[in-house]
Amino acid sequence: LKSQIFFSTQQALIKSLWKIKESLNPLLCIFAVNRGINSPLSLSLSFTSVANWGKSKSL
Repeated sequence: LKSQIFFSTQQALIKSLWKIKESLNPLLCIFAVNRGINSPLSLSLSFTSVANWGKSKSL
């Protein structure tokens, strides 16, 4: 049950991160993620979203 709660929380977090990424500056997204969770997963996730954001801007 714990892992299920963790997973759904993670999914919701990723979804909200995506919304943040869409509407805000990616650097703010990184900052928020680092403050909120401060884990390697969130760090790599935010860098990935910034990379994707950069790609979408340059296309």
